[in-house]
Amino acid sequence: MGHSKRSKHGKLQLPVAYDSWITRTACNKGRGSKPSPLFFRHMQVQNLSKTEAAEQFIIALLVVYFCTVQSEVPVLKVLGIMGSPRIKGNTDLLLEEALKGARDKGAETEKIVVDKLKIAPCKEYLGCFKDGNCVIRDDMDTVYPKLLNADVVIIASPMFFYGLTAQAKALVDRSQALWARKHILKQNLPGPGRKGAFIGVGATKGKRLFEGATLTVKYFFEAIGVEYADELLVRGVDARGEIKQHAAALTDALELGKRLVQK
Repeated sequence: MGHSKRSKHGKLQLPVAYDSWITRTACNKGRGSKPSPLFFRHMQVQNLSKTEAAEQFIIALLVVYFCTVQSEVPVLKVLGIMGSPRIKGNTDLLLEEALKGARDKGAETEKIVVDKLKIAPCKEYLGCFKDGNCVIRDDMDTVYPKLLNADVVIIASPMFFYGLTAQAKALVDRSQALWARKHILKQNLPGPGRKGAFIGVGATKGKRLFEGATLTVKYFFEAIGVEYADELLVRGVDARGEIKQHAAALTDALELGKRLVQK
C-alpha cells in the first residue's frame, strides 16, 4: 500500500491501490458495512510524517463514508418459485443457476419449493374482494408477502400437458387475492420497476409447447404487479438431471439471472 502523493499542482492524489483495497479490505464485508479494524491497524503501524498522517486521515474519512453512506444503496431481492415436484431435476437446476447469476450481481435470493408447501386450490369464496385477503388459511399466507416484497420474481415449471404443474398453478390461482387488491379494491401494489421471468422445461419439442404456460405466467405477473421481462424455454429434456448435458441452457439460465438484476 503506497503513501499518498501530491501532483505537480500540489493537490492530493490517492494511491490507485486504495480504489480496490477499500472495497475488499477497508469494509468488513465490502460495500454497506462498518470500516474494518484492519484498515485502522494498517494506518497505525505506518511511520508517517505530520503531512502524510493528515493525508491518511482524509483517506480514513473517505473510507468511513464509503462503508456507511454506500450502505444506503438497496440490495435487490430475487424470489425463485420452483414449481416442479422433482427436487434437483431439470427445472430445479435451471432455477438454481438463475438465482446464482442474480447473486453474482449482488442480489439476495430466496427459493420457494411449492411442492413442500400446503397450498389449497382457489375455491372462489371471493372473500378477497372485500379486503384483499384470502379466507383460506394455509402456507399461502407466507407466500403473499414474499411476492410483494421481491424486486424480481422467477417462476420455473416443467410442462404438464402443455401447462404449469398443479403445484405452481395453485400458487398462481391463489394470487387472485393480490389481483383483487389491484383491480377490485384499487390498491397500489409495490413497484413499478419490478421484473419477472419464466423458466419452462418440456420433454417434447412441440412448437406450441409453452404457449399456454407463458400466457398464464404473464397474467400472474400482471396480477402481482410484475413486468414479464425475460424467459428461458427449454425443449427436449426429460430425464432427471439431463439438463447437465446441456451446458448452453445452464449458461443461459445464469445469464438470465444476471440480466434481471441489472439496472
